[in-house]
Amino acid sequence: MAVFGVPIHQANAPQRALRTAMVMLRALTVLRVGWLRDLNQDISMGIGLGWGEVIAGDIGSSQLMDYTVIGDPVNTAARLGEIAAPGQVLLPAALADIVGDGPEWRLESLPPVKIKGKELPQQVYQAVPTWPAL
Repeated sequence: MAVFGVPIHQANAPQRALRTAMVMLRALTVLRVGWLRDLNQDISMGIGLGWGEVIAGDIGSSQLMDYTVIGDPVNTAARLGEIAAPGQVLLPAALADIVGDGPEWRLESLPPVKIKGKELPQQVYQAVPTWPAL
């Protein structure tokens, strides 16, 4: 899990989060070639993003303390990550409305999906890179 704009607000946190996800997948594309060749391992990932108000802070005990975030956007991101296909970046409509199409991605609307913990199907978008294929 990566968090942007917490604990200090950053106006461009949504764009930075999506850009990071896209760069991660591009890096994985390069790494996969070597892993397949040298280790005969095909490692892939899909990424889910969330957006909104969260509770952030230290959680734990005096023996073990960890800084984390909790809330609906965290759960949504986790659920989207679970349904994302390898090489896919999924984001909710609230985040898609903020980031829009950018110089490094374009957004494609997908059919609404049922997400655990949500009563109604949710509108989801896929971020597709606009840079040349490797």
